[in-house]
Amino acid sequence: MARIGWICVVLMLQIPLTLGQSLDDQIKAKEKQIADLQGQLDPKVAPLLFDSNLRLFVSKTVLSLIGDQFNGQANKTFHYQETLQEGQLFNSNGGGLGCGYYAELHDASGDATVPQVSSAYQQNGTISLQTSFDATVQGQVLAHLKGPPGPCSILHPWPTCDCPLGGGIGTSAKLGAQKGAPLSATVTFSGDSNSWFNYDVSGLTPSGLDVTVGVSLEHIGTVGIPTHINLPQGSLVHGSAPNAFQGNGTIVVAPPVNLSKTYSVTVTPSAVTTDTNGYAAKAAANIVWH
Repeated sequence: MARIGWICVVLMLQIPLTLGQSLDDQIKAKEKQIADLQGQLDPKVAPLLFDSNLRLFVSKTVLSLIGDQFNGQANKTFHYQETLQEGQLFNSNGGGLGCGYYAELHDASGDATVPQVSSAYQQNGTISLQTSFDATVQGQVLAHLKGPPGPCSILHPWPTCDCPLGGGIGTSAKLGAQKGAPLSATVTFSGDSNSWFNYDVSGLTPSGLDVTVGVSLEHIGTVGIPTHINLPQGSLVHGSAPNAFQGNGTIVVAPPVNLSKTYSVTVTPSAVTTDTNGYAAKAAANIVWH
């Protein structure tokens, strides 16, 4: 009996020791896996800014995903239809025959097809956008030659266009144009104390387009009028992303604690960084309990 009891004690001591060694090995294996994953993660988070309460990082792949979604659409045609007209297309305000002439554009409409959009990050953190378009526009042009000048009063008897006699002659003609060309622009990201994500699209290239406008004249046919259209070189699109990380809230703990506390979170953006990895910003957060 004594020998059997001793053997059982030895076995009981050996079993926990064996299990303990296996558990240590498992812990070491998990720690190694964590260390390996940390080593893979460190280079990816290196572009992020530190020493902040909140950090925002927008990877350079985000814009590529948006471009891929657009390029995958079946319909990439944009339609324009005039619904309201204010003012005249041009007005000579005198000169020429009579008291000058003016022209108005009515029922203007158009279609523009944008087949593909691509983007590329630059070394300075800006984004270069490339696309092309094929557009057709049409409308009705009303041209009017004003009547001759007339006297205004006894004190101003000489004929003047300040007081025209009225009348004149006019005509209406169909107008149309078609143009296709590549376009490029630059997207710039920035941040300030009011918003940590501002965007601006500018630098449209080319700076202008040469277009031949076709005017249909009765009994004559269509006459082509070469013209040059200057494209805007300033800011085309700009805006700021809303700050979604600040506001008010309430934390409620159910019975038996029965605790309810409200809080306010204020976020103040600070420094930003743009480079070939993407856009990174940091901000300070202030939490006030009420």
